[in-house]
Amino acid sequence: RPIDDSKDPSELIDAVASFGRNESEICLLIGSVGSGKSTFTDFLRLEGLPQSTTNSTEWININLNKAPLTRDLIYKWVMSQAIDGIKKLHPSIDFDDISTIKKIFSKELAIIEKGKLSLFDKGSDRYKEAIYSEIDRLQQDITNTLSGIINFIYKKINKLLVIVLDNCDKRNKDDQLLMFEVASWLKSTFPCMVFLPLRDTTYDQYRNEPPLDTVIKDLIFRIDP
Repeated sequence: RPIDDSKDPSELIDAVASFGRNESEICLLIGSVGSGKSTFTDFLRLEGLPQSTTNSTEWININLNKAPLTRDLIYKWVMSQAIDGIKKLHPSIDFDDISTIKKIFSKELAIIEKGKLSLFDKGSDRYKEAIYSEIDRLQQDITNTLSGIINFIYKKINKLLVIVLDNCDKRNKDDQLLMFEVASWLKSTFPCMVFLPLRDTTYDQYRNEPPLDTVIKDLIFRIDP
C-alpha cells in the first residue's frame, strides 16, 4: 500500500490505531536505500500520530547498526535492548525494587503460591526461600523478564507496545531476512506490534517466499524518496 502523503500517512495510522486487531503483528515499511524510512519512522512516532493513537501506543526504537546479527546472539540482544528501551521511557519506576519485581512476575508467583507454597505460612523461612528461588529463576530468563515487564506496564492499561527495528535495511539480504525472522518471533512471543523498515529489493525478490509471505498484506506499506 503506497503512502501517498508522508505528512499525513492515514493508511498507516489507521493500521497502528487498530491495535486490538493488529496486536502481535508485523508492520513492514518498504522503500529504497535513502528513501527516508528511518526519518519517516521517527516523524511518525514523535509527531505524526494523532493524539488518540499516541495515548494508546508507546514506541521503542532498536538501532540494528550495532546488532550482532548471528542467530545465537541476536534474539537475546534484541530482548535486552527492548527492556532497556522500556526502562528509559519509565524512569519513575524502580525496576530493582522487590515490590516492582513481584508485580512483573505476578502471574508466575501466583501459580506457585496457589500450589505447594500454600502449605507454608507466608512469614516462614521456607516460604521466603521458595519465593526467592522462583524470582531468581525467572530473572535468569530474559524472555520471561521482557514478557513480565510488558504485561506489567502495558497490558493492564490496554496500551500497545510498538517495537521499531531500525536500520535493518542497511544490512545485506541474508541479515535482513534474519531480522524478519526475529521480528516474527517477537510478535509471536510478546504482545506487541513490530515495525520493520525493509529494503524494496529484498522485499520484492522474496515477498512470495517464507518468511515474508506470512505478513498481512494490509500491514505492508511503501514509501518513496
